[in-house]
Amino acid sequence: PTVCDVTTLKDNITALSRTIEELRNQVTSLNQKNEDLVDQVTIQNQTVKDLGDQATDLKEINKELEDKVTTQNENIEDLRDHVTTLRDNNEYLIEETTILVS
Repeated sequence: PTVCDVTTLKDNITALSRTIEELRNQVTSLNQKNEDLVDQVTIQNQTVKDLGDQATDLKEINKELEDKVTTQNENIEDLRDHVTTLRDNNEYLIEETTILVS
């Protein structure tokens, strides 16, 4: 090989070495970005799980509240029945009192 060929080869090797180093740096950077993304996905997955747990808790609370409302409605209906019974008894007593007074 001629001197020109050797110089060209050395220059090419140097250029390739720089390119390889740049590519290694890019791979390192991409690996770090990938790790960061994995961390973000892990955090987001935990957040989704936490939100799912909260939704489950809220469904249970909602069910308990619905049960309490149903119980309260039943209690109100019972009280209405008692009021009706008391009114009927009151009317009966008024009639009986009227009869006794006459």
